[in-house]
Amino acid sequence: MVSFALTYVGGDGKRGYMNTAQLRKVYELMAQDLRPLLPDLTIQQSVAAKTGCLIGQPVQIGTMGQLQSVLRVAISAPELFKTISFERLDPAALVDGLLADDEVVVQKLDLIVANWDKLSKVK
Repeated sequence: MVSFALTYVGGDGKRGYMNTAQLRKVYELMAQDLRPLLPDLTIQQSVAAKTGCLIGQPVQIGTMGQLQSVLRVAISAPELFKTISFERLDPAALVDGLLADDEVVVQKLDLIVANWDKLSKVK
């Protein structure tokens, strides 16, 4: 499991870390088809925008006074099963498939952060 924080540039031009409420919105957007909300996408961006990505809900980590809101990603149970029983699979192909899935998640996160002003207002 990997935990990560997200930053964004606000309307005032200042960069800041997203709080738990903002990350909850990112979490919700990750599962949705964003193409209707972002009409001018490249083909690669469109693939990421339409893909429903299931990630961990936002949590706070750290110590009292130093809490940071984060999202989490982890390998899914079916992917873990494939990894454990890799004798039936080509290990290089398995890794390539896992990395391709991760790339879509990162691309979708990038789209959301890049269009945060617009997407943060979506109900």
